[in-house]
Amino acid sequence: MSARRPPTSHVPPSFTHDSPVAPSLRLLSTGEHPAALPPVLQPRPQPLSEAEVEALIAGVPDVVLVLDGAGIYRRIVAGRASHFARPADELLGRSLHEVMPEVTAARLLAVIHTALRTGQPQEVQYELEIEGRELWFDATVSPTREHTVTWIARDVTERRVTERALHERERELLGIFESAFDGMLVCSPDLRCLQVNARLCELLGRSRRELLSLRYSDLLHEEDLSARPLRLAELYASGRIVTERRLRRADGVVLDAEIGTTMLEDGRILLVMRDITERRQAEATIRSLALTDELTGLYNRRGFISMAEREWQRALRQLRGALLFLFDLDDLKPINDAHGHLAGDAALISAAGVLRATFRGSDVVGRLGGDEFAALIVPGGPTADSETDVRTRLQETEALVRLRTERHLDAANAEARLHGRPFRIGISMGVAYSEVDAAPADSLESLIARADAQLYEEKRAGKRERS
Repeated sequence: MSARRPPTSHVPPSFTHDSPVAPSLRLLSTGEHPAALPPVLQPRPQPLSEAEVEALIAGVPDVVLVLDGAGIYRRIVAGRASHFARPADELLGRSLHEVMPEVTAARLLAVIHTALRTGQPQEVQYELEIEGRELWFDATVSPTREHTVTWIARDVTERRVTERALHERERELLGIFESAFDGMLVCSPDLRCLQVNARLCELLGRSRRELLSLRYSDLLHEEDLSARPLRLAELYASGRIVTERRLRRADGVVLDAEIGTTMLEDGRILLVMRDITERRQAEATIRSLALTDELTGLYNRRGFISMAEREWQRALRQLRGALLFLFDLDDLKPINDAHGHLAGDAALISAAGVLRATFRGSDVVGRLGGDEFAALIVPGGPTADSETDVRTRLQETEALVRLRTERHLDAANAEARLHGRPFRIGISMGVAYSEVDAAPADSLESLIARADAQLYEEKRAGKRERS
């Protein structure tokens, strides 16, 4: 009698290892893919319950409708009450014309007809006033086989309000841009002109179309372009820089401009250009008035000292030496006493003319005050090879200046005589040398003092000769 095999206790009798289904169970226990299960063990999809469907529909933010070809509401699948002009149960069986403004209803009905005729979904945007609020919807209208359409619409009012506010803001900014007193230019990151305002066109004498074909660099004076390029790295770091540049008009006129450069959020560059040409000219005039003698047009004492100091220091660096001349208008007081102060002014102006004709434009000539004039001259030519050569050149320059002064003085007196001026003018001269081996304590003031001492000696010697 054979021994009976005891039943397996941990598996149901119908699922023993000897069962035809057992290998599938073993495979599942070792991690095999569920697809290996026989059909009897595959999971079957279960339909959603009515409560689940209602919850799903309630969570949909869109309006979902079914309408027929006449625009009549056949079914309201989903939608919030705030998105309907009437309660949902009052809409069923009504047409678009009954619940919407005539123009809107006609437009939406035309969209339904197009969707049904073409068999293709249609996109449409429309506006409704619901409980005093203006709402905007984006809708997709899709045809069905039952000659109806599904209407899925999303409330985009918030987006429209934002877009409208941005549009209004853009219009305001464009108005400011166009009506600005300053020229305004928007450039790409590689400095191509993208947008210009009317003032910039007027400022540069160019049309808008012409400017938009150029780059920022095409507007600048050549010297500013090479010497002072726009520092993009600094602009990226700080967001805004202010510089001064010269701009070229279409007619070749050069303008001085203050340019504020700002990096915009989208990477474009805004340049605001203010014409400061008149301001620069006014500043130059003020500086000129501060440094110029009003009567003679020469430098005044301040202007002479400032400019002569610069030239003298340059002469020392270049080992050229310099000459400081001091001039005195002879007998100014007797002229004033005999003929009046206007005649004295005329004598000073005439003396200034003599000196202006005597010296070069690069020399510094000024009226120090009263009847006293001064001039600093740095001889031209190549740098001398020795101190002796420097002194020789200075001596030759002094002799030439004395000769030219005398000649121009004679010419001025001859011309004045023809115009009936009742007096002659005379000029006394003193000179001081600044040589290559100038003492450390030497200064422009010490040169003036030495020239003044020689001038005094010359005037005293002249008086002795006349006596």
